[in-house]
Amino acid sequence: VVAAGAPLLALDAVGAGSSGLSGAPGAPGVAFTRLIFIEGSEAAAGELRSAIAERGGDDRVEVVVGDVNVELPRVLEGVERTTPVFVTLFANEVEPAWSTVEQIAAWNVELLVSFPLQTTVSRGSDRALMGRYFGDTGWESDWGRGEYGAVREFYQDRLRSLGWTRQADDALLVKEHDPVGHKDYWLIHAARREAEQGVWRWVLRRMRSAPG
Repeated sequence: VVAAGAPLLALDAVGAGSSGLSGAPGAPGVAFTRLIFIEGSEAAAGELRSAIAERGGDDRVEVVVGDVNVELPRVLEGVERTTPVFVTLFANEVEPAWSTVEQIAAWNVELLVSFPLQTTVSRGSDRALMGRYFGDTGWESDWGRGEYGAVREFYQDRLRSLGWTRQADDALLVKEHDPVGHKDYWLIHAARREAEQGVWRWVLRRMRSAPG
């Protein structure tokens, strides 16, 4: 059984039609025209390719193996800067580097970031890696006091400085590790336009009304 992670969900994402921001996002039948997944290892890439093949394959998909800090800017170089691009940054550690985020800000990018809270930040990751992730030292005092929410807010302010001013802020975007309630990560949705933010309001309403 293959869990439907972000890549497989992206494969299935199809607009259901919309009557404005209060309706479902996207025109009927509209899906991503191109899907590029970057994996850090050949093993992970192989698992993803196998999962896609089991579903019948998909001509829109390219699976890239390598360092996200190298491959993500390289991939975007082949995309017109005005083309809408949805970038999800789901990393096991404190990645990507802030310099990478600065590079992709030149494109018409909407972001979904899996920000590490108590999974990585609070465990005291290597300070050099942390510094590379934030691109600034402003996180250090809050991190030292264990104020991880303030560390996240610092990162969100950094995103705002690059133009991603419309950000979702909802408890549904926090993944807690039961039974102790540690917050594993916080999903940050960062957009530049009201329409993009409206889609996320719809997503959150659907999450809140889902059974269970």
